[in-house]
Amino acid sequence: MPNRINSKSRVLVNFPGGNATSNCGFTPVSTDPAVDTLFATESENYGQGIIYIATKRDLAGVIIEEGNFLSVTEKEVGIKLLPEQYAKMASVSISAAESRSIFNEMGIHIPTGIYDKLQLSTLLEELPKLTSEQIRQFFLKVLEMKGMI
Repeated sequence: MPNRINSKSRVLVNFPGGNATSNCGFTPVSTDPAVDTLFATESENYGQGIIYIATKRDLAGVIIEEGNFLSVTEKEVGIKLLPEQYAKMASVSISAAESRSIFNEMGIHIPTGIYDKLQLSTLLEELPKLTSEQIRQFFLKVLEMKGMI
């Protein structure tokens, strides 16, 4: 199991990213899959919310920088790739519904719908911080679900 796994949910299928991401060339990602699941759930308002999961091996040679002021709440880091590039490099992807199902099995409730940015912000603030063991458990369940282990 890799030491650090980054996941990204703010990428909708075939979404190239917003202007800020395109201009700076960094895609914000989270190291907390529960955060990503919230974003992926909110993204379902606009299309298919997907969580792309990349390991250190997937991102070998890619610049990863500390996140901005959102790094505390969202466990954010910046990946020197555009969202579409990140999605192609990620070795695993799951739907928001699949991720919510895993978290429900783990006793962590993620709502099935997030309808606006205010609700998303509130949920991000209230979300319990996952332990390293919970993150490991989540990714093992993802790998099992995808038939990778």
